[in-house]
Amino acid sequence: VALALRAYKTWRVQNGGPSMFNVHGKLYSDEHLLWVAYAQTWCAKQTPKAMAQQGLTDPHNPGRLRVLGPVQTTERFSDLFKCGEGAAMNPAHKCMLWEG
Repeated sequence: VALALRAYKTWRVQNGGPSMFNVHGKLYSDEHLLWVAYAQTWCAKQTPKAMAQQGLTDPHNPGRLRVLGPVQTTERFSDLFKCGEGAAMNPAHKCMLWEG
């Protein structure tokens, strides 16, 4: 996600374009929408039985964890969405494998 954000920013500098978008009467920055789009990519509704089956048969993390892990460990997300320190989406201890 950090790499996608960096790539987008590079593209935007080279190509221009709006940085704010009106979505149902509320203004969002392009970065806000990048994070929302990322989360929506993995959005799914599963029954507990389906999640248990996935855990037994699929080596990949469920979509929820594919969103929470990267989002919770990215300083830019917590700054942008104004998540308080220690909040669920901004834990005090973060594990960063690489910076974006």
